Amino acid sequence: MSEPRPVYAVVGSDRFLRAAALDEVLKLVDAHADDLGPVRVSGESGLADVLDEVRTPSLLGGRRVVVVEDADDFITAHRKALERYVTDPSRDGCLILVCDSLPKNTNLHKSIAEHGEVRVCEPLKGPALNAWVQRRARETYGKKLAEPALRRLKDLIGNEPGWIDTELGKLAAYVGARPEITVEDGLDP
Repeated sequence: MSEPRPVYAVVGSDRFLRAAALDEVLKLVDAHADDLGPVRVSGESGLADVLDEVRTPSLLGGRRVVVVEDADDFITAHRKALERYVTDPSRDGCLILVCDSLPKNTNLHKSIAEHGEVRVCEPLKGPALNAWVQRRARETYGKKLAEPALRRLKDLIGNEPGWIDTELGKLAAYVGARPEITVEDGLDP
């Protein structure tokens, strides 16, 4: 397993997709993190507090992981200092910024992309949403979702990934051991 990046930005307006991307990042860094789990702070936290957390070596070994939730205002208030930090991050920590927006033309975005990783979580549409729903059904719930069932699910629920995921969970429980969710499983008109 490769070393996790020292800085991540999880960016996007869809809260469900952001949470899923954050979970993926936390799984990547978990093998190298200390046993205390991530330190979660709000975007209202001060820069010194956040950087002290990420720079403090863990007494248990492993990296210190700090997640700044709703980091838009935090980024705006501390952009220059964050740009400096990203180019020379702590070897003992991992900083994760979770925000609605981080424009690609900013120095901070470019720097995180170069020295860390930016995960973009924008709302899905059309074929991208369909592919996501199929993958989510398969990977999260172990079920194949028949194409007519996918169309009907979107007709009933809409295009919000969080709502779709909730219904997939219910449908997966309903079909039990069967490997496929079909229109007949409560999605028929």
